[in-house]
Amino acid sequence: MNARLAAIQVIWSLLAIVEALLLVRFGLKLLAANPAAPFANLIYSASAFFLAPFRAIIPSAHAGASVLEWATLVAVLAYWLAAWGIVRLLSIAPKVTRHTHGYRDEVA
Repeated sequence: MNARLAAIQVIWSLLAIVEALLLVRFGLKLLAANPAAPFANLIYSASAFFLAPFRAIIPSAHAGASVLEWATLVAVLAYWLAAWGIVRLLSIAPKVTRHTHGYRDEVA
């Protein structure tokens, strides 16, 4: 398999995991899941690292026990844009081969 294609697949796979984690967190907060429940606690703990840079951007909206965490949606968008940008850069970067040394030019 081409190394560039493999790198692109890894990036999209990692993005899918992070996005799923953040979207499950968003749903649990919106549905007012009990943070003491083991599953909710696991999701909140695992997603806290990915959400940290976005917490102070937009305040969360509260309605009773439900929380509309805008920062989570911003994080989902930001991570998707970052992954898309990296994949785009990998796609347009010049192809480098083992035989491209730059030491000599061969003339046909």
